[in-house]
Amino acid sequence: WINYYTHFYKTEMYAVLRYINNALVKWVRRKYKKRKHRRRAEYWLGCIAKRDRNLFAHWKMGILPTAE
Repeated sequence: WINYYTHFYKTEMYAVLRYINNALVKWVRRKYKKRKHRRRAEYWLGCIAKRDRNLFAHWKMGILPTAE
């Protein structure tokens, strides 16, 4: 579905994929107590995304959590 909707609704898909990244950050914050703060969780998830982009389909497209 990602391939289909990115072809026709590219700008809308970016918002949806960013929402998925935010949901992943929320999950990390609940799962790992050391990463309780949003910035730490997002940075950690961004490092994982840079290391292994094949974990999620939208990471392959380049929609990654920020790891500054």
